[in-house]
Amino acid sequence: MKSKLVKLLAIFMAIFTFSSCEEVDELTGDIDITIGKETFHIPAATFYSNDSFTIITGTNLKQSVAIKVKDAAVGKKTLGLGKTALSAVGNLGDIASVDNTLVYVPSSGIEKDGMTALYGTITITKKTAASIEGTFEGGGIKTSIIDEMQDVSITELDELITEFSGEFSAIGLTTK
Repeated sequence: MKSKLVKLLAIFMAIFTFSSCEEVDELTGDIDITIGKETFHIPAATFYSNDSFTIITGTNLKQSVAIKVKDAAVGKKTLGLGKTALSAVGNLGDIASVDNTLVYVPSSGIEKDGMTALYGTITITKKTAASIEGTFEGGGIKTSIIDEMQDVSITELDELITEFSGEFSAIGLTTK
């Protein structure tokens, strides 16, 4: 009898051990973001939605990502000022008031090394009240130079852009 109990406990421990990583992912979500050639894994991601927008946030205590989407319905949307660098150039003055944006904040702070999406796309692949999933890609600029964007030439702008891409799976927050 003792042998059967030990085997049963061993089976339950094995099930728990091999499934715990998946369960944690389901409870916290995650964001993977590549900026230039460097990739960061952010193992804690949540989202909040209201009638006006959805905000997806994640952090690993060294880096944080925040994504704001006006319409979080499944499908592809413009991120930043346009889908490409060329389409964004004509709207540089509107960068502080875009409907869909992504901001990356490293541990050094947003003022020094943070990045804001200048252009790109975000694709929502799944959206329920409990979770949201998708991908993003585009080009961003250091957040510290946003106020100076009016005075930047197209040649200078091209040199300031850093490519980014990634994916997210976030868990919904409720406010009850």
